[in-house]
Amino acid sequence: MIPKYIKEHGIPIYVEKEFHIKPFRQRKDICYYGDIVAVYENGRRWYVVGIEIKDWKVRVGPKLARKYLKVYGQVCEYFYLAARRFSRKLLGMPSVGLFSLKKMEVVKRPQYLYPNERLRENAVKRMKKCGLKEEVIESPYQTTLDMFF
Repeated sequence: MIPKYIKEHGIPIYVEKEFHIKPFRQRKDICYYGDIVAVYENGRRWYVVGIEIKDWKVRVGPKLARKYLKVYGQVCEYFYLAARRFSRKLLGMPSVGLFSLKKMEVVKRPQYLYPNERLRENAVKRMKKCGLKEEVIESPYQTTLDMFF
């Protein structure tokens, strides 16, 4: 449901819940499963967007955001924290997008993250096995020729 409200990166064409962000587990990572990993189509470009949901009464702060960003940022081009309340310090973190669970809207748009090419390719290939369109390009740095016609 949340990916439909995030329109900054195009149209969500595929959504995975509890997705294995990386093909392997590292104990130092704060998470192994991403709450939501969605693929957005914007023209002939596809963006992998990660969304971590924290439905808590307390405010979500920058320390927690940095830990999740470190994991999601290796695979996703954009990362959002979805929560009821945010620390004001999060507004100063350009890499993290904020999504309000109260208003169901984007509060702050994130910067592009430049993911690890191999990890993103692996994630897209795994999504293709589960129904993502074959035309979606695995590499975040590759385009299709029809963009130039």
